[in-house]
Amino acid sequence: MLKKIFMFLITVFTISGCYTNNFTEYYNEMIDEDTELEENPDTYIKVIETSNTKANVEKYINQGYVVIGESSFRSEWEPLSNVIATAREKGASIVVVGTVATGHNQKEQLVPITSINTAYHNGNIYSGYGYANYSGTSTYTTTNYTTRHYSVTVFYQEAYFLAKKKESKK
Repeated sequence: MLKKIFMFLITVFTISGCYTNNFTEYYNEMIDEDTELEENPDTYIKVIETSNTKANVEKYINQGYVVIGESSFRSEWEPLSNVIATAREKGASIVVVGTVATGHNQKEQLVPITSINTAYHNGNIYSGYGYANYSGTSTYTTTNYTTRHYSVTVFYQEAYFLAKKKESKK
C-alpha cells in the first residue's frame, strides 16, 4: 500500500511539476530610475512575435518607447500568457518576443499499469459436525510500472518589454 501511495505522489509531481514563469524568473531590469514612463491607460498589452526582435525593438524605440527589461532563456516552450503576466507585473505596454527551436531533450516517466485479478478457491472443512465443501472467488489488484520515453522540444525564447517614455516638458 505504501508503494502505491509513493508511486501516486511521484506521478502527480511529475505531471504537475513546479510551476514557474521563466519570463519573470529571468527578467532583467534595463531602465534607470530617472526615466519617467507614461501610465498604461488600459490593461491591453501588445505582444509582437517575430524572428527579428532587434528590428522590432528599434521600431518602437523610434516611436518613443523605451526598453524597461528583457528576459531570455532556454527551456520547453513557455506560453505567451506568461509573457503577458510579466508585462503586467513590470508595467510594460508592448512585448517583442522571439522564439527559436534549439533541440530536444529526452525524458522518461514512470507509468502505473493496474490489473484486476481473480483467485478461485475450493476445499473441504471438517468439524465435529461433519464435512463441508466450499468454493468461491476473490478479486484483487496488482500494479506494475513501465517507463514511457518521450522527447520535448527545447526553445530559446527572448522577450523585450517596452513602455512609452514620458515626453519631457520644455
